Amino acid sequence: MSYSLIKGINFKNGIVNFKCASSNVYPKDYTWVISQNLTDLLNSKGSVAVKKEILLDYWGGEFQPGIKNNYSKSVEYLQLNKFKFNWSNTGNGKLYSNDELKDALYQGYLDFKNRKKGKFIVQKRDSYYVSRKVRNGLYLSPYKYNAKVYPSKEEAILEVHSNSLRVDYKIIEEV
Repeated sequence: MSYSLIKGINFKNGIVNFKCASSNVYPKDYTWVISQNLTDLLNSKGSVAVKKEILLDYWGGEFQPGIKNNYSKSVEYLQLNKFKFNWSNTGNGKLYSNDELKDALYQGYLDFKNRKKGKFIVQKRDSYYVSRKVRNGLYLSPYKYNAKVYPSKEEAILEVHSNSLRVDYKIIEEV
């Protein structure tokens, strides 16, 4: 089963375009494709409805980030911290609706887009700093001036959780 690797999403002149490639084709050939379903949705219900559908596709796994964007990062951050969505029931026997999920994903997207920006670094075991990311992990440095600077606390948290630093770390805001 394949999924789409997304490198770009574009809303121009009432048309929704994706720069994407299929996951089961090698080498990857990223091309711009017009999404007719989302274009019709954009023209009938507006950009908020289209963004909710895109977020739902990232949540469900049909879209995977070729390059991480605000949609994929917000869904990943939402899964980590704020919202553990349980499809079975709400506790009182009521099933969650698709609209409730879309609304929660969109609210998480807005929160992620409006996050506090600054300069943040990750410190591990009170003496090492994350200096750069490599394919199979993170390089640590004993020098603070070599530390990688993240534009927001949420992006630093995503970096930590996507690698093996889940214990003994703290995120420090640089002034």
